[in-house]
Amino acid sequence: MSEEPKSIWRRPWQGWAKIFGWWAILASAVFVVILCIGLASAKDIRPAELTLTAFAVSVGVATLVTAALWFMGWLCCWRNFRRFLVALAGFATLIAIFYAEENWRGKRAWKNYVRAQEARGEKMDLAAFIPPPIPDDQNLALCPLFKPVLDYKYPNEHVRSVGCAYSAVIWLDTNGLTRLTQLDLHMNMEWYLNSLSKEDRRRLQERVNVDEVKRQAQANALTNGWINLALWQDFYRMGTNLDGANSSNTPAQDVLFALRHFEPDLTELRREASRRPLARWPVHYDLDSPWDTLLPHLGNAKRIATLLQVRAAALLAANQTADGLADVDLGFRLADSFGSEPFLISQLVRIACYDILLQPLKEGLARHQFSDAQLILLQQRLFAVDLLAGYQLSMRGERSLNSLWVGMTRADMDLIQQYLGSQDFEFSREFWRVAFLSRTAPQGWIYQNQLVNSRLDDDYILSAVDTETRTVHPKIAEAILTAKREAKGPYSALVQLLTLSESTFGDAKPFPYKFAQSQTQVDLARVACGLERYRLAHNQYPETLDALAPQFITKLPHDVINGQPLKYRRTDDGSFILYSIGWNEKDDGGFIPAKKDGKTVNGREEGKSVNLTEGDWVWRYPAN
Repeated sequence: MSEEPKSIWRRPWQGWAKIFGWWAILASAVFVVILCIGLASAKDIRPAELTLTAFAVSVGVATLVTAALWFMGWLCCWRNFRRFLVALAGFATLIAIFYAEENWRGKRAWKNYVRAQEARGEKMDLAAFIPPPIPDDQNLALCPLFKPVLDYKYPNEHVRSVGCAYSAVIWLDTNGLTRLTQLDLHMNMEWYLNSLSKEDRRRLQERVNVDEVKRQAQANALTNGWINLALWQDFYRMGTNLDGANSSNTPAQDVLFALRHFEPDLTELRREASRRPLARWPVHYDLDSPWDTLLPHLGNAKRIATLLQVRAAALLAANQTADGLADVDLGFRLADSFGSEPFLISQLVRIACYDILLQPLKEGLARHQFSDAQLILLQQRLFAVDLLAGYQLSMRGERSLNSLWVGMTRADMDLIQQYLGSQDFEFSREFWRVAFLSRTAPQGWIYQNQLVNSRLDDDYILSAVDTETRTVHPKIAEAILTAKREAKGPYSALVQLLTLSESTFGDAKPFPYKFAQSQTQVDLARVACGLERYRLAHNQYPETLDALAPQFITKLPHDVINGQPLKYRRTDDGSFILYSIGWNEKDDGGFIPAKKDGKTVNGREEGKSVNLTEGDWVWRYPAN
């Protein structure tokens, strides 16, 4: 007797129908749960958007869970399990072959590149860039005032290897270090503000915006006007260090009175500089982990340069020309003291010091304060300044640093990752990519990334500055930004980290821009000294720059942007305009864009900073 067919609702699910049925049930359940939670918690979300989101999530979850359950059921069969093991072994073999091949290709490509570079005379090892020591008795950086800044040790080898912050370092002469760090324009003001109660500080803040005065007082590296001594006078009057000053003092006299506490240390420093003709900081270079090398001397030297800037401007304004010029010359010595260091930050601080110190020099020239003999000494000092060579040194040094990534062990990565995790560095996020690749990707990919980065160095970063012709090529320099953005694929995964970011140093332009601009300012200052020497001899400025050589300047520098003569013309008021065409490679007629950060004092606009990202790079004296 035949059985009655079962209803579709009572018939058991089999095969794909069963899988699909459970998938549909799971997806529906997840969809309802997400929809209910969304409607209960979300206030602003649209129902259509919530429905679409719930549907997408439910389909994804149901698919993953169903696939996992099906695979586990399929794997329970012994025959299927053996097939899986065979497939897994084959896949593992392919992965091993892939890793071996990529490691071989990457290492071979990198070694071929290094051999080719060394055959051209290039140095790829950081040790080759470390400057040799100089005799202690001739080294200004080892005078009693400076010696404590690099006189330190680590408590143990482990702490040193971690790359710890300065707080973990044991300074051997804390009193000497404190003495050095107090050579700061703001030290007396900080002491005064910190001594006030919260209520007294609030009253002071109501009377004068302390933070704004501090900001404007510091914003005078290279200006279209004059260093705002009246603002510095106000700055110091807020504190107690002008007690006892004559009420009829000029701003320059009050500034000098406020800075009188620094005179013993600066006198000692000038005396040491006169008997120590060389200067090179005894940096503790860590060749195993060079990015952990401490450079505390940079900040200290820049603070002293800023102090010397304001002090020199006040001395020159008070007609103490010899003392003012001595401060400028001492600042130049400090700026060049780290010119042989193969780190980009060292060269950036160096050019920042020159920007700071050229301003009082410009003011002294505008007042016609210097004698011919003093101008000759200034020309000799400026002639020796080669910031473009410093650029090439630092960029080759940075390239050698990048070549060390491939040799880092997992333990090294863990230590650096631990350190960066406790710091607020812009590149910390990028370093996680390095750490991830070092653990998962073939080692050959690290080699390939270094190769891509080094070729970017060759094609753009190093090629943008030609030290033989003493020219800078803006188009090549700007192209590095596009090349970095267009670098794709696993061989370019680390380009953003290994190629230094300009924003790390507060710039929007590529690094050659800053070096070109600063070298131009140095060159313009040297020519301006020659023009002043001509004026002293002839009571007027020449019609052309050609009249200066060779009597008033040994050799005229050319424009580093295009290799052509610098632009020059006399003005109707008996002065002159001297300029380079600037980064845009276009002659704007000596146009000087300015930032709106100046202040009018006694009817005269002072302290307005030059906007060096636009227009020409101009040397023009401020109006008296």
